Amino acid sequence: MILRLREAFDVTTVRRMSATRRGSDNVGNLPRQYGSWENGRGGCLMSKKRITLIAVALAAFMLQLAAHAQGAPLCEPAFTVAAHASRDCVVIVPAKMQGAKIEGHFRATGGPHNSIEVWVLDDDGYVNWKNHHNHVSALYNSHRVTQGSINVALAHPGKYHVVFNNDFSVLTPKAVEAQFVLEHKHALVETSN
Repeated sequence: MILRLREAFDVTTVRRMSATRRGSDNVGNLPRQYGSWENGRGGCLMSKKRITLIAVALAAFMLQLAAHAQGAPLCEPAFTVAAHASRDCVVIVPAKMQGAKIEGHFRATGGPHNSIEVWVLDDDGYVNWKNHHNHVSALYNSHRVTQGSINVALAHPGKYHVVFNNDFSVLTPKAVEAQFVLEHKHALVETSN
């Protein structure tokens, strides 16, 4: 995409076209207007530097959109959780996102029972869980299971954690397959009167 923008707005080509229109072969002596080359009709063309900056900004915006796209994976599809350890995937729900929910399926293998605990916690709950407090408010707790499905509504904007807990296992790491996505309605668009 950036390459196409560069080709479409190649300043050297525009300078030559403008010089040809004026009957001049001296491309280097074209007038400058506001730091850019004039196109011969009173308009102002963008410089290569400005076009490159716009293209980079547009590419960064598109990558950011893709990261928050509907159905984008939240976790790696396969990973290992060591014995006496946990692993979490962080989920950020922006302020304008409506109807956010985590959906997906997980499966664990390893050890005599192939079990894992999966929790969905808001940021406060995660901090309390990490510090081993007894009364942790969880949005979801699978308890020790081999596999399961999740469909958890995230009522408020903020930071959430999907935790894969293997803290109870003395020796055995767990291989986990997880397919979680963040589903949501379209973001609210503010209008001004």
